[in-house]
Amino acid sequence: MNKIKDRRNELVMTQAELAEASGVSLKTVVKIETGKIQNFHPKTLRSLATVFGCVPAELYHYIKEAQIGNQTRG
Repeated sequence: MNKIKDRRNELVMTQAELAEASGVSLKTVVKIETGKIQNFHPKTLRSLATVFGCVPAELYHYIKEAQIGNQTRG
């Protein structure tokens, strides 16, 4: 389960819409959803968290959880 993607879908947003709303590149949004980014710039976390309506620390936890899930699958 990818909580980042799930939250985006709850907001009925495409990856491109999330990128535009947050000011984060589409490429970065895709990498975050697939767990391929290892280090995050604080500004990226703040921008996405604002769109998601959460605090950056909570978003960071969800991203790390997705990375761990991707690593165990494969």
